Amino acid sequence: MKVLVTGGAGFIGSHTVDLLVESGYDVLVIDNLCTGKKENISTKAAFFNLDINSKEVEQVFCEFQPDILIHLAAQVKVSISLGDPFRDAMENIMGTIRLLSYCDKYGVQKVIFASSAAVYGENHQLPLKESAAASPVSFYGVSKSTCESYIRLFNHYNKLPFTILRYANVYGPRQTADAEGGIVSIFLNNIAENKPLVIYGDGEQTRDFIFVKDVAKANVAAITKGDNEIINLGTETNTSINRLSYMCRDILKCNIVPSYESARAGDIPNSFLANSKAKKLLNWIPSYTLEEGLKETAKSIKP
Repeated sequence: MKVLVTGGAGFIGSHTVDLLVESGYDVLVIDNLCTGKKENISTKAAFFNLDINSKEVEQVFCEFQPDILIHLAAQVKVSISLGDPFRDAMENIMGTIRLLSYCDKYGVQKVIFASSAAVYGENHQLPLKESAAASPVSFYGVSKSTCESYIRLFNHYNKLPFTILRYANVYGPRQTADAEGGIVSIFLNNIAENKPLVIYGDGEQTRDFIFVKDVAKANVAAITKGDNEIINLGTETNTSINRLSYMCRDILKCNIVPSYESARAGDIPNSFLANSKAKKLLNWIPSYTLEEGLKETAKSIKP
């Protein structure tokens, strides 16, 4: 089976490609290397250095004839989406629409889409279930929610099967320290380099941290499961930023004291995701505790 992965040189994408190759799939990666790195890509996967909005992408669909599209390429920084919503919409919304049209034209059997907990916004009914209303508070969240609507309508009108996966805060090896939501990478890298730790807000805001290899496992499981469903991917556990800071410092045996700055626009106070639907429909459960995932991530940090 042929699988096309957009954003396959990136943090989540490269781990997904690794698992796909290991599972025996024929894999092709499209990535513009804006944030991804070519060295992240398995040597057993084909690679095209292309932006998803470039006209050459259609030729890739025509020649490769993928059975499955795993769409991970995106502009993922909330700060960029607030400062440049046009760029955010072009990359996330228009790029997705182009890919969906190629999927329809070239007979792709299923689309697996990386969405985000950002679509829920400041919803206080925790843990967040898939049935909760979408009420994003950033343009990034709006773009992901809009893409979900297009995917559902392509299914309605064009019978294009899909699985939409709403990720919690993903962390792990290969995440860059400047990535949106990459607070684990930021903390561990700064500790390793003896740089200051900055926490925005009072640090009592909570997030649901999920290890990247667990996300990759769910991405691959969705190839054969969870048709036409929206599914959360999280641990159903909330951890405060203060607690995360302590865990990172403890793992690296560091006594740096964090400093605190004003909360950032677009940040939500608390978020963690119910995962019973993923367990049932994908036969998936997180394999890594936060402590286990942090220790494996710390090993990948270059001193």
